[in-house]
Amino acid sequence: MATEPFVLSTAGPDTTQDPYPEYAAARKAGPLAPAVLMGMPGWVAAGHTTARELFSDPRLSSDPAAAAPRLRELAPWAFATQSAGFARSMLRTDPPDHTRLRRLVSTAFTARRTEALRPRIQQISDGLLAPLPARGHADLIDDYAAELPLLVIMELLGVPSEERHYFRSQSLVAISAPEDPAVMFEALGSVRDHLDGLIARKRAENTRTGGPDAAPDLLSELIAARDRDDDRLSDTELRAMAFLLLLAGHETTTNLIGNGMLALLRDPEKLERLRADPSLTPVAVEEFLRLDSPVVIAGLRFATEEIRLGDAVVAPGDAVFIAGGAAGRDPEIHQDPDVLDFGRTRARHLGFGHGVHFCLGAPLARLEADIAFRGLLSALPDIALAVPENELRRRRNPNVRGLRHLPVTFTPRPA
Repeated sequence: MATEPFVLSTAGPDTTQDPYPEYAAARKAGPLAPAVLMGMPGWVAAGHTTARELFSDPRLSSDPAAAAPRLRELAPWAFATQSAGFARSMLRTDPPDHTRLRRLVSTAFTARRTEALRPRIQQISDGLLAPLPARGHADLIDDYAAELPLLVIMELLGVPSEERHYFRSQSLVAISAPEDPAVMFEALGSVRDHLDGLIARKRAENTRTGGPDAAPDLLSELIAARDRDDDRLSDTELRAMAFLLLLAGHETTTNLIGNGMLALLRDPEKLERLRADPSLTPVAVEEFLRLDSPVVIAGLRFATEEIRLGDAVVAPGDAVFIAGGAAGRDPEIHQDPDVLDFGRTRARHLGFGHGVHFCLGAPLARLEADIAFRGLLSALPDIALAVPENELRRRRNPNVRGLRHLPVTFTPRPA
């Protein structure tokens, strides 16, 4: 057992660029190892089996109300969304509230409903890719990976596409500034007020046009659920749901595309293999999720009673960091876990979590990634990194794993 807690929040280049050696050491220390995540003491689970079990452990709560009071003082960043008025989201509630909230939006993200979006997502992807070949260079994050899922989720919700730059910039501040709670809180407060205004405008529009059936978007359906007599959705829950869908609906897929493309650019042989055989793309997406998940800490939980696991004794109120992203590198589950391998019979991973909090948008993320990788490799035949890899920078947040930018070059081709 480690005598000193593993520090999971260092902003230095080693941890920011490659956190996996630290998680490998934590995994060797035991099923649960003492750790500190940006000032918050707790316990980290970096092994696949333990992480998977903890996702469904009823002794762990997703509700910040279960946290020991001292944690709020030590790590205010972890409670910023609650302080800003986003307390009642699916991500931060337990059953039965979580079950009720999830049911309200689950039908919009079924595999069948998601597959029906393929033509429209393909159209959006084609439109974003069309101007790139003539330029000879691009930032795959700003020019494509961020735009595609953001445009899709905003259209699904019924949010005007011209507002995407506002939501993108504010979500980046909220995600990238956890070490400065004041900056994070300001960004979250701005988004809260903006969403309140958007909901009020859409409610008024639906009243004039005859209700959500006249504007069949997801946000209109959620507003209707809020306004029904049975009051199944409070104002706070409505705002939190819209925020969660907007943020989670684009940020994780942006990072999935960026991390996956970087893995391919590091390995030209795999890149060419995928370009030559696009039917491998779904397999590749699962391998990207395993190798370099867009979410490292896939679950922040708080113990509701004492938990003993190995040498660890988790007290009520303690934080438990479920490192689902790091679990994809567990050598007990995967041979050569640090190697990109499209030949794995099954890329078992926890990139979308597990249990009742399994990512609702997983089918949509998989579809968007499938379209994205096929489109990028087809449109840009000789794509290569434009800068040395050591110049790339990732977001300074230990929970998520994403590139700030991914500059590439390719031979210009006439439009």
